[in-house]
Amino acid sequence: MRNSPRRPIDAAIDRRNELFTNQALLDVQALVDRYARLAETVVAAEINPAIIGDPDDDAVLACALAAGVDLIVSGDKRARNLKHFHRIPILNATGAVKLIPVG
Repeated sequence: MRNSPRRPIDAAIDRRNELFTNQALLDVQALVDRYARLAETVVAAEINPAIIGDPDDDAVLACALAAGVDLIVSGDKRARNLKHFHRIPILNATGAVKLIPVG
């Protein structure tokens, strides 16, 4: 099963619901630009597939390994089911927020 944020989009693709937007919400380039300013680009590590059937999840794991991160945050249940990847904990956003120091 796909992760929760994808369900409305998948349902729209299958014509089970409708999506609505306006021009202000479609400024994807601004979103991408802001993300690019916040994130450091790394060359992904070469890894063996860890999540069968979902190369996007493996791309996240490869990026995390290359970056030497302390934590992987994922909304994907299959990724979280791994619990760890090369000793890097995998948590959902709620679990990750609890680890972020306040102030």
